[in-house]
Amino acid sequence: MDTPTSTTQQMPTYQPPAMTIEPEVLAFGVYNPNLPLLQQPVIRLKVRNTGGSTLTGRVVPQVSWLIINPMLFKLKPGESCEISIQLSTGAPQQLNKEEHAFPNAMLLATNAGPCGLDVSYTLDFAKRSFSPAQMNFTPKKPDVFTAKVLPMAAVGLFLVLVFLGMRYLFFPPGDAPMALSDNNLAMTAEAQNMLAMEFGMDATAEPASVIVRQATPTTLSLFEPLVTELPDLTATAYQPTFTPFPADQFENPETLVTRYFASLSDEDYQRAWQLLTRNYQQTCCTA
Repeated sequence: MDTPTSTTQQMPTYQPPAMTIEPEVLAFGVYNPNLPLLQQPVIRLKVRNTGGSTLTGRVVPQVSWLIINPMLFKLKPGESCEISIQLSTGAPQQLNKEEHAFPNAMLLATNAGPCGLDVSYTLDFAKRSFSPAQMNFTPKKPDVFTAKVLPMAAVGLFLVLVFLGMRYLFFPPGDAPMALSDNNLAMTAEAQNMLAMEFGMDATAEPASVIVRQATPTTLSLFEPLVTELPDLTATAYQPTFTPFPADQFENPETLVTRYFASLSDEDYQRAWQLLTRNYQQTCCTA
């Protein structure tokens, strides 16, 4: 008797993703903070998936002076990608220190596990953006303009303001137009005499135009009414300009509206509309 043989189907084993990066340390080299952003050093970080399933991850910078593009990646088994990492102009510049190193300044968070990367660069002391001379906060000696000219100008301006204040205090502005008007009248009379002698005109004749000196306006009260007397609008009743139609030749509007809504209740919309239109034209639009 033959015994049946049992076949066992082998299930495929799960192969997790694995990641390899190159380079493992982000060394940017010489850093010149005076250069524009487009001329700052850039590193191409190569990420490869050496596992058996899809690798997904995100680049998380731990400092604010790293520019990363792209920040997200998704790789199938055997695939690779490049991530651009650039040093910005806001990188730290420690005084009297040439080599700058920052451990775990960038983090790769993936489903294969996290990975931290160190960042290092060399500061060019000859082209750094600050110097000990710029950090000297000793007050400078003022120049001649600041020490002498500005105080004298301030004193002169103060004296002018004091003189103008005394002028308006002892000589009110209301007196000036009166004296000026007297001078104008005298000059006008003299000019008229000269013109009369030149052209043979009568100097004693009344001039064509007389300059009248206006008195200084008095202060008006804010509560003084601008209109002292209003016209009486109730003296005459309103009279219509024309009568478009004799009132006794048309029906009462209440009857018209009642008949209109009665027609609507009977669902005779066509007749109701024609009735309303015809009566409306006869009542309101015909003279």
